[in-house]
Amino acid sequence: MIDWSVVEIGDEHIAALRLPLQEGPEAWQRLQKELTTSDQAAAGYVQMFHAAFYVAVRRKFAPRYSVHDVVRYVAELRIELKKYSDEDLSPRIAENAIRGSLGEATLQKENNPLVDGDEKNLEHLMAVELLVLFDVLLTEEKSGEGGVEDYVREATHLARRWVSERQNAQAKEQEPTG
Repeated sequence: MIDWSVVEIGDEHIAALRLPLQEGPEAWQRLQKELTTSDQAAAGYVQMFHAAFYVAVRRKFAPRYSVHDVVRYVAELRIELKKYSDEDLSPRIAENAIRGSLGEATLQKENNPLVDGDEKNLEHLMAVELLVLFDVLLTEEKSGEGGVEDYVREATHLARRWVSERQNAQAKEQEPTG
């Protein structure tokens, strides 16, 4: 069980978010060593990564989107991925993750049993999150209007809020009753 009281989003997590822009998507692979040192160490990176994905999806599709927009986008990601790798993405997992971040909570929950205990499906989820993140970061960088820094600030704020919410929830669970 993660001890959320010691988890913080720090400079190392913020720097990790910038890695794909500086060194490409494969830069995340170097973080694997850091992610496996402890649950607490991994929790900060995972929260930052998920917050960055959430912000990226919202920037890409909000305020309006259609299911067709998401399906087409996932198809484009899969085609682009095939140019560089023999790997493929599960369209169901990718579309559910994107639509879940856009507010369709039932789809996000549908992914949980698909990913829990299935390493290949978890890899699909992490790959789609990384691809969307990288796509949006590149778009922000090309805009040249400070978009990357705004994006990093927004993702950092969200990750810190999520960690705080988990800390508060865990503290309440540990309060003595009666």
